Amino acid sequence: AFDRALAMVETAKDRADVLGWRAYAHRFAGNLRAASADVRQAYELDPSVDTRLLYVSILMDDPEGWRDGVQMARGLFAEQPDSVMRLNALGYALIQRPEGLEEGYRLLWRGYAFGQTDYAVIDSLGWAYYLYGRFEDALTLIQRANELSSNAPNPEILDHLGDVYWRLNQRGEARQAWREMRTYTYRDQRA
Repeated sequence: AFDRALAMVETAKDRADVLGWRAYAHRFAGNLRAASADVRQAYELDPSVDTRLLYVSILMDDPEGWRDGVQMARGLFAEQPDSVMRLNALGYALIQRPEGLEEGYRLLWRGYAFGQTDYAVIDSLGWAYYLYGRFEDALTLIQRANELSSNAPNPEILDHLGDVYWRLNQRGEARQAWREMRTYTYRDQRA
């Protein structure tokens, strides 16, 4: 479907948008190499903030592209160092690897101090606590992020919540969070 859509669009912005959606599809299918290739091509066509944020989102999961994703996130952050969204993008990208955990944690704390109602940065800080093995602290933050996103449930937050519950030996709650995650992920893919 995305290949057909690419054949139908003409502007660079439209092509970048389709490539971005195809990158997400590749990512969810587990093909990180194809996802990274698509997002790099999208960036060449459209270096807007939205495309650069997508670039970070895709490349932070790719072991071969992580450093490029972090570099892009650093550039976004340098443009607006007080932006909670950009602090979160850089901090979350950094904590994906052990060598970035401490710096990412500090940035996420800074973002949390600026935007204590931003569910994305609250979830990210909670995930950093999880990575440090501080599961009770992680649970408090990720539950809060889930509450703040209840109008539009976020599958990633629900996945994190399930992981924390599992580590705290709350198996029923973990399974419930993961069931909800699958429901919203499936619904988002159909939309």
